[in-house]
Amino acid sequence: MHLYCLVGTMGGWRKWLEEESEYQWLSFAGFAIFVILGSIYINASSDLAGVNTGTLHENGTGDRLLEMTDSMSLWESETGRYVLDGTDKIENYQFSSCISESVTVKLICPGENGIVYVDNGNGWNEVNVTDTNHFATHASISDGSSLVVLSNGMKSSFLVYDFDTNTKSSNIAEYDGESVLINSVMSKGENRWLAGGKILLSTGNEANPPSREAVFDIIYNDQNQLLIINPLHIDYSNDGEIHSIIALKDGAFFAAGTNKAIMFGVNEHTKFEYPSRVVIEDLNGDIWLYGTTGDDFVVRISEGEVYVESLSEPLGFLPEIGFLDEGKIALHGISNDGSHEALNIDVDARGSLTSLRGIFDFMFIISSLLVIGLMTWNVGDAISKGEIF
Repeated sequence: MHLYCLVGTMGGWRKWLEEESEYQWLSFAGFAIFVILGSIYINASSDLAGVNTGTLHENGTGDRLLEMTDSMSLWESETGRYVLDGTDKIENYQFSSCISESVTVKLICPGENGIVYVDNGNGWNEVNVTDTNHFATHASISDGSSLVVLSNGMKSSFLVYDFDTNTKSSNIAEYDGESVLINSVMSKGENRWLAGGKILLSTGNEANPPSREAVFDIIYNDQNQLLIINPLHIDYSNDGEIHSIIALKDGAFFAAGTNKAIMFGVNEHTKFEYPSRVVIEDLNGDIWLYGTTGDDFVVRISEGEVYVESLSEPLGFLPEIGFLDEGKIALHGISNDGSHEALNIDVDARGSLTSLRGIFDFMFIISSLLVIGLMTWNVGDAISKGEIF
């Protein structure tokens, strides 16, 4: 009974697709309306799905998140900066500039000349890394030699230190060229690092010199205890700086800047002409570049190909930090009124059937299969009747 009704219904639908049928022009008009409405809805559904306000790492205080590691986070409140070590709140370091950790060592840069605070599993202890007028701004901690980025308030320099044995491995070294300010450092393996930031051009206006994006390859020669600093990338075309360097799952490294980005592969370097403020790699291996306040898109790089993803509404704050939070992208920043904002993006929602785009894709597939099936039925029926096309 049910099969008979289904066949009868399908037979009625066939009339709308039969050549010379009285319904033919109605079917054409209906198809045109379907295409127009479909294009409107598909365009509306092309915005990036899974974008929601807030993240799981907002601590309920409205404080500004500055940096994240596996188990620590650096925050700024109205009274100064503090570190969350797990659930423990450390408020002693109100001028902290960085946090870093490895499997066995945790480090805090307190913003004080010559010292850092280190936890080797026995609680936090003060470590004097230099007797000079320099304070630590960044660090790449690893088992054995670690790289500490120092500043004298005007330019950056580098120092290698072994926090396992509490020994200084090298003297302070500077780039033999323009003054350098470093924003990010990443280990490339034993005794080798990438450092990104900017060089300051000397033009006579020392109060506000122009800057250029720069990435340096830093090698520590443990035999003669020397640091070798080689420039890998300096973009002299426009003002800008490298804000982040991340290690990718495939072994490459990605440096993102306010002017462009560059991927350092094993055998080649690839440039991307897209500015950003934050870069994140998701669990699928895609790289996401987030720009500035008011941008209505984000850039996604997948297997070397660039895709521009539209946002349903412009970004309402300036991104400052991003990270993965239970597989979702978490983005923190500051709005024009000075408030601290956050959002999270479920990157897997783009391909979900429950998303608007997924629903329309599913409807399109089903409708196409239905039309093709009815047309095939008509052709088969015509052939069986001996009709000539």
